[in-house]
Amino acid sequence: MRGWVHTYFSTIVFLSFLPGVLNLDDIVSLAPPLILSFALFYYATMLPDVDVGLRRNPISLLTWLMVYQPVRVFSRIVRSTASRHRGFMHSIWGLAATMVVWFLIFAALGYILKLLGLQWVVDLATEPILRRLPINTTWMGEPLKLGFFSALSIGSGYVLHLLGDSYTVAGISIFGRRVRGRLKNGLNDHVPPILYTLATVTTYTILLAYSLPLRIAPAVLSGFLGIMSLVIWRL
Repeated sequence: MRGWVHTYFSTIVFLSFLPGVLNLDDIVSLAPPLILSFALFYYATMLPDVDVGLRRNPISLLTWLMVYQPVRVFSRIVRSTASRHRGFMHSIWGLAATMVVWFLIFAALGYILKLLGLQWVVDLATEPILRRLPINTTWMGEPLKLGFFSALSIGSGYVLHLLGDSYTVAGISIFGRRVRGRLKNGLNDHVPPILYTLATVTTYTILLAYSLPLRIAPAVLSGFLGIMSLVIWRL
């Protein structure tokens, strides 16, 4: 997928889930974590492309230095093709390595804030969303909370980039198996985002028109995304 298509596709998916997952009536307390989450998510939508030198912001630059460069050096030593475009960085292993690195970075930041007596900053930036997730995070201290929250946000953007690339003829590798569709960059790679946008608008229009709970939307849209992906992969 082209860069702007990746960004649009990922952003519309992110935004489409918010009304159904979160109680937006409490938007004041949700604002700080939503801003942090979306900022990390937004920059992560292009992180896999650091394997072609795309490093326009601090997050992509540090990922390029701390994840891609070690892979590149190792690839040269063992004469592997892992550092090529749509190699390691466009795989589950690249996703996992990136999430671990950013978990450690933000956990360290959380620890520094705690030492400075600013743990309330971490709570403000994470707790309103963490307590709404179906995951028990009460046992985590502030460093772990910030690391987990940040890694989850970055991982979500990264996954959607991989999903978008899996729709194209080049595809991506998942555990050694090539997953690909028949879409071509610059020709019809914009079709999935348009279809998903139409599905989102239709879903929320129906729910609002019939006064149905908005929490139904994420399940419906997840189902649509899954079916659309299967159709594209089998074209």
